[in-house]
Amino acid sequence: MCRGERVITPLAMRSTRAAALIAVLALGAGPLDTDVHHRPRDAQSPSSYQLISAALAQGRIDAETAHKYRIFAAFTDERLPLEYRGDDSGLAEVPGSVEAVGELLSTFSAQTRAELAPFFLSPADPGSWLHLETAGGEPVPTRREPDGAAPEPDDPDAPALTSAAPATRVIEWHTVLAAGGKVKVWAQKHIDGDSAKAEALAREITTTIWPALTGLFWEPLPDDAFPLNSGGPETDIFLVRPIFTAQRAAFNRRVYNTQGAWAGLARRTDPMQCQQTARYLLVNSAHPLGGATTIGLAQITTHELAHSVIARMPLHRQCNHYRFIDEATATWTEHRVYPRAQSEQPYAPNFFDSTHKPFDDDSQEEFDDNAYAAYVFPFYLQLVGLEGAIPTMWRKFEDHDRLDGIDAALRAHGTSLEEVYPEFAVRNLNQIPVDEYRRTDALLPRAVISVSARVAFQGTGATEYEKLIAMGMPYLASRYAHFQFERSVRTVTFDNPLVAVPHAAVWGIAKIRGQWQPAADWSKDESRTWCRDDRAEDIEELYLVFVNRQWQNAALLVDPGAHLPTLTATPAGCGGLVGISDMVTTLVSTDPALTIVESVKADMRFVLDSTLITRGQPAEYWKTAGGTLRWHVQVTGQCSVFAEGVVAIPSLSDDHVATLHIWNENGRMHHSGTNGPWPGDLPQYTLSCPEGPVERVLTGALGFFVTDFAQDSLATDGKSFGGNFAITDHAPAITTTHKYLFRCRGC
Repeated sequence: MCRGERVITPLAMRSTRAAALIAVLALGAGPLDTDVHHRPRDAQSPSSYQLISAALAQGRIDAETAHKYRIFAAFTDERLPLEYRGDDSGLAEVPGSVEAVGELLSTFSAQTRAELAPFFLSPADPGSWLHLETAGGEPVPTRREPDGAAPEPDDPDAPALTSAAPATRVIEWHTVLAAGGKVKVWAQKHIDGDSAKAEALAREITTTIWPALTGLFWEPLPDDAFPLNSGGPETDIFLVRPIFTAQRAAFNRRVYNTQGAWAGLARRTDPMQCQQTARYLLVNSAHPLGGATTIGLAQITTHELAHSVIARMPLHRQCNHYRFIDEATATWTEHRVYPRAQSEQPYAPNFFDSTHKPFDDDSQEEFDDNAYAAYVFPFYLQLVGLEGAIPTMWRKFEDHDRLDGIDAALRAHGTSLEEVYPEFAVRNLNQIPVDEYRRTDALLPRAVISVSARVAFQGTGATEYEKLIAMGMPYLASRYAHFQFERSVRTVTFDNPLVAVPHAAVWGIAKIRGQWQPAADWSKDESRTWCRDDRAEDIEELYLVFVNRQWQNAALLVDPGAHLPTLTATPAGCGGLVGISDMVTTLVSTDPALTIVESVKADMRFVLDSTLITRGQPAEYWKTAGGTLRWHVQVTGQCSVFAEGVVAIPSLSDDHVATLHIWNENGRMHHSGTNGPWPGDLPQYTLSCPEGPVERVLTGALGFFVTDFAQDSLATDGKSFGGNFAITDHAPAITTTHKYLFRCRGC
């Protein structure tokens, strides 16, 4: 591994390009492109940025001063007045108001431009923020210019950078090449241990980080074509200390951790160019190295280097439009490269707490972790085998907007954002029965359940429970409901008016007799009913997931108006019809001379078919939910046989052995019953005949339950029906008799 050292002083010679860049920065430049990477904020006291914004709103400072103070806060510059020094520890990002300062430089006074110019240079360039005695950094020997003047530039045409800082630091660098010479790690020699960290980090980049990132994506742009190239084409990574302990004690109102307010930044090597630009990285060396199972410089570098890799791609719109998915992607790469370190997981709670908002919501200026927390989406894509869509979307962004590009990438991989997002929303429950995140990555946060109820009935007063579930969901948002049903609940119905909302998705997960059923898409179902008297529908718990799956129209809510999704429950059972059906078929043949008598006796229990219940309409359709079929055959004459068997009627929602229709017509109750599929294979028996054995299928299996269409009235009490009739066919002579009697139990 090649090593080298470089000494940078304020009077070091500048290249023509660097001098020109400094001149432009002093006069006004492009937007400040600052990416900050660190752990989410826990403290509740106001930040420096909030204090500054409040002062601006109250008219105590003007806009230019507010912007200058935001830059000072980002780099812990002592020139920030004490009254604006808030709690900046744990911020998830530098606010957008800081990033916008670069676009406004040309509108500022000469003094403000000069004061801010150092913050737009890399640490290796003379006059950068790291060389300022007032800004964050470890104490080093300083060099004071005569009369407080700024260093003279090598380019006589470059304007002087007048600064309020009275002195600058002298920094010596230790550098290490990595990734076959494509990366250079810089360490300040005066900071104990940083040179050793640079050596170790370079090895980690070479063996792990670089191949993982460039293997999935591509290599970052070399920086030799850009102004801030630090002397070569390598991607430069600077180990810095944005704040040190003694300074933090003075800068903030109380002492926080010594690791500073940010862990890493990926900055443009040409501050005036937004797209397709190389990046140099600032990494807070106060952190430990980190590795496969520990968090530190390895994960910070992975995140920031991912930004550098992504920055190679051209974009359809301005960079800030893609910032949200940029941060989500970079945070996810921490998981992909170091899946057991879990450096990305502290952001996850913010995502799970915000699933009711649009997925790409980045509207908050202060303390919004949504961009980082949204790593859960690429994590999901990886989990379901769609990892390839992640680099694809960055290629699609060349001619697509943010969400349009994600959709285009998913379509290139055989699906779409509208199709994927409801399934993603279901996974975000992240608890039994849908807990892949927890099982595969020990990820513990879960989506917020907006409606949660344990339903029970006591005494004889209550006859119905009803819960309306509020909607109004914005695009790519989801809402969750969870119900538990005590034994006193006997009938459960979910009414789904969202079938009329084409961009709405509704998924359900039911627990039946202790077993969770697979998550199912109920978007097209107007209603679902569970009759707990039927073992196959004995529901104990229910999750409902509601999703606005469209992404093209930010104003298009999932809002069915007055008809909200509704969960109702009653203590009344669905009832059951229990009885016996006896069918005998007699076939008499003269050639050959024989008589076949087949008998099928069935004791059956019918329950209401919940799939055919419509809210507001009387229940009319029934299905078998259990029982036994007993059959026997006796053949006499030229052939002979006696055979018998017993078949259990299963209690399955999709295997209705017999069906029954009971309806009201002109004030009279009628019934009509027909058999459905015989459970399992149709019985067969073998006749013993002079010419040899003959195989025959049980004819009675094809019509063992048929009611009398001529006499179809129920009994006067409306709770029983029966019949006894015969059907005769003369070619050959076949007579079938049907006898049945059923009575309602628990109706």
